[in-house]
Amino acid sequence: MDDFPFVALFLAVSFALYGFVRRRVGVPSFVGLTVETLILLPFALGYFVWQWLSPTGLPDHTPPEFALLALGGAVTIFPLLCFAYAALHVPFTILGFIQYLAPSLTLTLAVTVYGQTVTAERWQTFAFIWTAVALFSFESLYHGWRNARATKQVTEDAAGR
Repeated sequence: MDDFPFVALFLAVSFALYGFVRRRVGVPSFVGLTVETLILLPFALGYFVWQWLSPTGLPDHTPPEFALLALGGAVTIFPLLCFAYAALHVPFTILGFIQYLAPSLTLTLAVTVYGQTVTAERWQTFAFIWTAVALFSFESLYHGWRNARATKQVTEDAAGR
């Protein structure tokens, strides 16, 4: 049970639910992100204060390091706004496909730039995942092409009558 990917499943489900809720609510990206941030702000500040006051909390961290941590939160605003906008305007099939790019690019960066080694089992898993994504994409493209062709045929038949 230690090898079960709980974190991966949690992230997949939470992103799917987040995208679903964002689409259902239908508010503009900036408004939604502002509300989300305001809801989470008391919890984040409470945790920050708790860690700061705890004798064993964060003794080795300096105020500039905490400032960098806060800046890291601010830097994530742009990608979150982009995702919130996409959740309202892009079909879920495309949004889901795009979600595979970030971990794949991270893997590429880890292997090529940082020299991270990856086991054969993980490469096989990576290959299975992208094979499934490719099959799904080709199937979607095929149905789109077939529907466009059928629509064109119907239009031509209607114009010929």
